[in-house]
Amino acid sequence: MNTHTYTLQTLELRLVQNNGHGWASIDILWEDVISRSPGGAYSWTVGRGHESGSGYGLWLNGQGIPDDTIGYADLTEWFEIEEDSGNEGSAELRR
Repeated sequence: MNTHTYTLQTLELRLVQNNGHGWASIDILWEDVISRSPGGAYSWTVGRGHESGSGYGLWLNGQGIPDDTIGYADLTEWFEIEEDSGNEGSAELRR
C-alpha cells in the first residue's frame, strides 16, 4: 500500500549568500518548474560570473499546486566559489 500523497508543486532554486545576519538571494537558477512530490532528483548548472568567496548556498523552495500553503524549503551547507585560474575573471564552485 502506498502511503505517500503525491501533489504537484512549483519549484525554484536560488543561489544565496550568507550575510552574517541570515542570507540573501544572489541569483535565481531556475523557477516555475512543475514537479511531483514527494522526493525526486533535480539537475542544474550554476554559471560562471559570480564573485568568488565563501558563504554561498543553494536554496530550493517548493509550493503546492493549487494549495500554495503546502510546501517546503531546503538550504544546502555553505560552500565557496573560487576564481578559475584557467579563465581570467570567471569563478567556479568548490565544495
